[in-house]
Amino acid sequence: MLGEAAIRTGFGRREVLTGSLAALAVTSGTLFLGKLGIGGQTAGDLTDELATAPADTIVTITSGLWAVSRSIRVAAKVRFAGGILRPDDGVIIDFDQDIDAPPGQHIFDLTNVRWVRGVQQMDSAKRQQTLWETGGNFRLPGIAYASWFGAQTGPAHDNTLALQSMLDSGARDAVLDGFYLHTANWVGDNQRLRGLAPFGEGTRSGLKTVPYDQSFIELLNRPNPSSPAEDSFRGLSTKSGIETAAFADFEYDGSAQEHFDHKTRYRNYFADESSVAEGAKSFRRQLMRQGGINIGQGDNDGAYQAPRATMIERVYIHDTVRSAIVANRAPGVTIRDCRLANSDVDHLIYADRNPDLLVENVTLSGYAHGAMVVISGGSLRNCVVRDLSANPIPGRVTDSIVWLRADLPEPTEVTNLVISGALEKLGNEDVQAKVFKLAGKRAATIRGLKITHTGSPAASFTVFGTQKSASAIQLDGLMARDMPAGATLWNTPFNVSDIVMHNIDWTWSEETRTAPYLMRFGSLVGADFNNITLNGASLETLSYVERKARKIDTAAIRASHTIGRMVDAPGL
Repeated sequence: MLGEAAIRTGFGRREVLTGSLAALAVTSGTLFLGKLGIGGQTAGDLTDELATAPADTIVTITSGLWAVSRSIRVAAKVRFAGGILRPDDGVIIDFDQDIDAPPGQHIFDLTNVRWVRGVQQMDSAKRQQTLWETGGNFRLPGIAYASWFGAQTGPAHDNTLALQSMLDSGARDAVLDGFYLHTANWVGDNQRLRGLAPFGEGTRSGLKTVPYDQSFIELLNRPNPSSPAEDSFRGLSTKSGIETAAFADFEYDGSAQEHFDHKTRYRNYFADESSVAEGAKSFRRQLMRQGGINIGQGDNDGAYQAPRATMIERVYIHDTVRSAIVANRAPGVTIRDCRLANSDVDHLIYADRNPDLLVENVTLSGYAHGAMVVISGGSLRNCVVRDLSANPIPGRVTDSIVWLRADLPEPTEVTNLVISGALEKLGNEDVQAKVFKLAGKRAATIRGLKITHTGSPAASFTVFGTQKSASAIQLDGLMARDMPAGATLWNTPFNVSDIVMHNIDWTWSEETRTAPYLMRFGSLVGADFNNITLNGASLETLSYVERKARKIDTAAIRASHTIGRMVDAPGL
């Protein structure tokens, strides 16, 4: 015995107060139990007390580490006042009512909780990736805090098991009530992973990837991983085949520059030897699985299925090795009011083959490799690009802001995109800097584009550039300010057809006196240039075409300085 028992009756719920280790025939009550077990041992077993307490009872668990020896359903309201529950191996404690415990309190002991392999995900590089879950745990109906499961802040603690136990509880609201190191975690069905408050509001809550001090290749070569820490995936994902998932109000730090392979310039993935084929280098990059939120599927993902709908809002993701957000081939994805910055070897958003994608009110900054945003289909609305910087990884270059892929017949819409920064941070001497990179026949409409160059007057970039022939691009509304002489609206050696360029207000910088051309094409068939205003420099040629030019309409072109020719092409 650890004390005395007393009974009290309140208005509504009845409560029993006890300090006894003996089994109680509780019809309604609150348990008050004594000291912690010594040396990690439990002070007693509360299985029967919890299993038999009726729904109108408040059961309070005070100081003690208490065992639960079989799987039970708890109908009563449970209040934790210093006590901790430890289920035996494989035991599940299913709570019907929300737990009464504040954030920051440790109430669930995970000593006997084990990792269990889930489905195998096959990525596009034909490399299996395991989705992990926990065996034996707690089930909660409403809210759960990471600290309840023993999550700890600080540089030396991997909270992956604690966080996955929170997510596997099934709580509709899984809360990051601190800033926690983790390896990889998976959100469940109809579940929201959120922080205590939106990022930037004083409370830092979220996740940071555990910096690994080994080669990532070592992880890839493990034939039989026993936990996420031994697997290749790093970041957040979802369980397979679920209906909905949500991520909100937290910061995610990918800790890219703290990893071993960052310090060695990813030499394990990008071989500098001339004997290694470029395709092999690309394959090595595909094996790297370190990112932010990944809900996308590759072409050969096997058993894994993305959620039917995903909401990502008010999340700050930065300094990832690969993409901050991956949402390719994932239906119903909304990315809203987020801030994304710095991807070492990939993109800030990769959402290829996603016709119902919505990216709205998102701020993009820093650097990427390739394009900051990759989309084919969907909408990009009211987004801002600022504070561009060069990629610190040798050989990795941000070549464009938006890459419009040609994988889908559905159109892409870009509305009210505002870009302000030193645009010479895009591209290099070998890679043309582009605002929009076009890949093949792509139906896209861009409205309300604003570009302000704040960098060098010697910068060279183009608003539209292509990897190959392009068609069906409509631009309605462009305000371009402080453009250097090396800036162009179009610059491509490939064939372009059926484009519309309306309502363009283009102003060169004060340092620019003349510019060679506003647009350059390999060939141009079908173009409507209407209501274009040019200020600040003389222009030799509005549109220079290297091979053939047909069906070109240049209506309402106004310039504060001279324009030599509207169209310069062979035969004209």
